[in-house]
Amino acid sequence: MRPLAYIVCTSPRTGSTLLCQGLSHSGRVGAPAEFFDHRTEVEEYWRRHYGIDRESDYVSGIIVATSTSNGVFGTKLHWSTLLDMYRALRGSPASPSAARQGGSLNDLLLQRFSTVRYVWLRRRNKIAQGISHFKASRTSVWELPAALQPHPMGQPTSVDFDLRLIDKCVEWAHIYDNEWEAYFQRRHITPMQLFYEDLSSAYNQSLRAVLGFLDIPDVGLPDFVPQLKRLADETSVKWEQQYRALRP
Repeated sequence: MRPLAYIVCTSPRTGSTLLCQGLSHSGRVGAPAEFFDHRTEVEEYWRRHYGIDRESDYVSGIIVATSTSNGVFGTKLHWSTLLDMYRALRGSPASPSAARQGGSLNDLLLQRFSTVRYVWLRRRNKIAQGISHFKASRTSVWELPAALQPHPMGQPTSVDFDLRLIDKCVEWAHIYDNEWEAYFQRRHITPMQLFYEDLSSAYNQSLRAVLGFLDIPDVGLPDFVPQLKRLADETSVKWEQQYRALRP
């Protein structure tokens, strides 16, 4: 049995990729990413990326491929994909038959790991989160490498302010947080709570805090420079001001 699994529990536009990149770079807490999703292309991508044979058990394969040498495994999970991870573990041939017949996601993980922990990443500013989600979904630009040079003609894709759709994205941000909170309460789970605003302003300190929560030493851990470009811009600020004026 492996010693530790942890889940970064989150929702869109909270800096989860930023967090997971830093944790992966530490080389001490697995290589967390979005491994579980009902879309078949997600599993196919990770099978190709890690060379997991099509006929082998995907869950076991991804755990083996992404755990660090200390046996730690991490994954990222949006509220909307929690059921996908549950189904994947429950359907895994490597899960004991008793576990496959029932139990929670946490119960299924405890069949494979001695300890399971949860990091709840969210965002205080739900309006900024909703605007970011709206822009990303309309442009299909969810992240950009920090080293990417600016486009000579500016952003190649632009969108117009849409109050109705931004309203919906802000509503989703609240719903996802409420669902995670209710889930933790039902399952008597006490997660580490981390906010995007703190992650972005104190990045390496936040990474070390997560390692501390996982009881993983950070001695000798060098600072990590974020590898993603910040997508919030003047338009984001302008739209937030406009939104707050329309929704006081």
